[in-house]
Amino acid sequence: MDSIYIIGGGPSVAETNLDLIKDKFVIGTNAAFYLGEWIDVCFVLDCRFYKWRQDDLEKWPNRIITTCPELKGHPKIEVYKKCTTCGICYHDGYLAVPDSGKNAGATAINLAILMGAKKVVLIGYDMKVKQGRHNYHNYHNHTPRDDVYNKFFVHFKKIKEELPEGIEIINATPDSALSLFPKVSLKEALNK
Repeated sequence: MDSIYIIGGGPSVAETNLDLIKDKFVIGTNAAFYLGEWIDVCFVLDCRFYKWRQDDLEKWPNRIITTCPELKGHPKIEVYKKCTTCGICYHDGYLAVPDSGKNAGATAINLAILMGAKKVVLIGYDMKVKQGRHNYHNYHNHTPRDDVYNKFFVHFKKIKEELPEGIEIINATPDSALSLFPKVSLKEALNK
């Protein structure tokens, strides 16, 4: 698979023309499955989110992947183990979830690479509070602390350090605080 698009949870998702990627392979983190069945994979890192939205997630027809160990054996959900030492983990059945800051968006990059992506395009990776909001949706039952992003950056830095040659990560969140990867508009990312 050449390109995989990942939808994070940042407020900019609400301002992004997602119609541009409805025919692409898309991994959506957490609440992105609510955007529609055109999302190919829903990746849930936060086990609390699964509990909060369990009924809706279990009705969703597409693939669901998580690192929540308590869901092992669930007939509908693929459960990976957590690798806490890597930015990108290649061990069979593992995804990188460093203790430095559990971040669904960063771990979804690992998933995209394991799925064979040569180009990973990030959408909604704001990595900051925007107009008082952490997310484009209201499906979380808590409000994160404003300093949560400091922990997230540690994982992204490890990903950049471990990124193999031949794999490109593009941040299609132009106003993102995440500057480790080239930032472009989504239209530009589609044409790269």
